[in-house]
Amino acid sequence: MIDSNVCYKCGTPDPMGKKIELTIQLTNKCNCGCTFCSNSNFPDYEFDKNKFIEIFSTLKDNYPIIKVAFTGGEPTLHPLFTEMVSYVRENLSHTRIVINTNGSNLDKLKEISSLKGIEYGISRHHYDEKINAEIFKSRAPCSNEQLAEFTKFLDTTDESNYILMHCNLIKGKIDNIEEVKTYLDWSKDIGIKQVGFVELMPYTQAAKDDKVEVDFLQLPNDYFLLTRFAERKEICKCINFDYKGIKVYNRRMCTSNCRNVPNAPLVYNYNRLSKGFGGDIIWG
Repeated sequence: MIDSNVCYKCGTPDPMGKKIELTIQLTNKCNCGCTFCSNSNFPDYEFDKNKFIEIFSTLKDNYPIIKVAFTGGEPTLHPLFTEMVSYVRENLSHTRIVINTNGSNLDKLKEISSLKGIEYGISRHHYDEKINAEIFKSRAPCSNEQLAEFTKFLDTTDESNYILMHCNLIKGKIDNIEEVKTYLDWSKDIGIKQVGFVELMPYTQAAKDDKVEVDFLQLPNDYFLLTRFAERKEICKCINFDYKGIKVYNRRMCTSNCRNVPNAPLVYNYNRLSKGFGGDIIWG
């Protein structure tokens, strides 16, 4: 959920470092081929369910876990996706659970729709289906019609479930304030209430070549209703705002290394636990 008072990426400062955000990378497999993807050069691995439960149980018993994110690759491709999301919800009844997905497997997402407190983080990098498929290097992501149908379906589930659409800012695609407004108006038309615009991180040459900055303060005052900047400006220049009833965040990280960000999530992948992606191994 986008909180107008807190940077979506960096979160609330936790000086004591006792609150935990946990990212679970179920798989590196993906049915798309985005050229800017940071995971494209990493091999897949066999997720060890028992090892994960052991580590997760220890964390749960000793620390308050305030957020759990399932990611990939494309997490819905893993055969244990539904089971593991359900397991986390059963053991953490009030913790926010985030599913980071390219939206290619909406039927799989419906399998967890009976659960509460799920943020469906769907990556959608353009409002035009053909251009979106071009960016993903695949026609796997759902159509606009399917996305609109899923949005209506989710509205029939618990009110704590919602979609947060993620759009990368890409040169020649969504790369200026007029394109941002068109994207937001399209999102509103299909019932999306939260949208995030993300600057590309320089993990690949394509990401470096296609990186753009958009000045969101150029939005007309009638639409730019509320702005909050992150407290740690040496780390990010992120902003949150409301646009025609849509909650929006713009992520502008000053560092591409999440290990350097305070409160960086713990990451479970390759059957081990680390501080951020590629950070020091804590367990495993």
